[in-house]
Amino acid sequence: MNKVLFLTWSMNQPSTKYRVHQYIEPLERDGFEVEVFQAGGLTPAKRLKMLRRAGAADVVYIQKKLFHPVFLPLLKAANHNIVFDFDDAAFAREPYDSNPRGMSPGSPSTVSRLKAVLKTSKAVVAGNSFLASYARKYNENVHVLPTPVDVGGSRASGMRDAREGSRLGRAGDKRVGPNDGERRDPPAGNRHPSAGEPDAAGPDRHETSVGNTASPARGTSSSGSDGPPNPSGTASRPVTIGWLGTSKNLYYLKGIAGALKHVTDRLPGVKISVVSNGRFEPEGLDVENLPWSPEAEANWLSEIDIGIMPLAHDDWSRGKCAFKLLQYMAAGVPTVSSPVGMNAEVVVDGVNGLLADTESEWTEKLLSLAENADLRAKLGASGRRTVEKEYSLGVCLKRLEGILESVAG
Repeated sequence: MNKVLFLTWSMNQPSTKYRVHQYIEPLERDGFEVEVFQAGGLTPAKRLKMLRRAGAADVVYIQKKLFHPVFLPLLKAANHNIVFDFDDAAFAREPYDSNPRGMSPGSPSTVSRLKAVLKTSKAVVAGNSFLASYARKYNENVHVLPTPVDVGGSRASGMRDAREGSRLGRAGDKRVGPNDGERRDPPAGNRHPSAGEPDAAGPDRHETSVGNTASPARGTSSSGSDGPPNPSGTASRPVTIGWLGTSKNLYYLKGIAGALKHVTDRLPGVKISVVSNGRFEPEGLDVENLPWSPEAEANWLSEIDIGIMPLAHDDWSRGKCAFKLLQYMAAGVPTVSSPVGMNAEVVVDGVNGLLADTESEWTEKLLSLAENADLRAKLGASGRRTVEKEYSLGVCLKRLEGILESVAG
């Protein structure tokens, strides 16, 4: 049996839930002994405790936490079987931050710590190929492991689970190791050492979700009326174009506001729905803004007809791991996304989704889906199959287990 110690910045970070917590039970079923230790905001005494735990493990798996370069040799002395997992481009500045400082993405301190842990680790797990190419500058043993979506069970049972509380959310509240209650979040003023955003309730780079909530029959009928096209094929409900993300990432949605307005001008019944901890209120566009919660998100995913993921052409965006896109696809929702980074790897344009770059392309692709229920059904089903085959929890679990076993020797 291999004992794995996961070191995370926070128990509540969305990426921790999806890149650590949802693996716990499957790993244990397969014979691994798992402990999760919160490594953010530690006192000296807790650092010593963490080093003792590291020494007792077969593998130490650092999820996103960027330790000070002075501390890394101590951790390696306790256990040289270190795996570093990262899922955002901490080496690049955010497009909405022109002057990165402290532990912000792209700041000198963040980049220095990232390079140090990449060099120290026995293996590196990157969320996409762009991040992997950066990691290979400092480490030869690099693996690409996407953030998985749990597509198990029926869509009906997925909705029931969502209403009762996400199974993934509950997984974060159990088997976190004997940390003596060390589950406090770091001080609010302390930036995430991965150079990402501080913890906050609501969707993040890995928004809490249930990936199996949508009906495969969404949008499969056509309207027989002589009036304006009705996307859903019913007289009572129009097509809904949905976007999910944090307030910071509204930056990307604003970039396609013009295309969204063109679509709603052409098809007045089309609805724009946004789930976020911020509000999207562009001039001249009527938007439904919904506050985020796990239950609200699960229901929302079952109700939207088109999911969108616009991005910009910059390194921060190329480092995103397309999780929002995978959530839509796992729910059987047809997608339109920017051909940036992992989005272009996941989506084959016209086969399992649509890609759009310019405003005219966004307008054209959104209209094609809004006006064609059969196309929505075809792309939604194909997208779901893509996730099941390449990005599901079961598929990624086997890859992770292989990495852990190879590092443990």
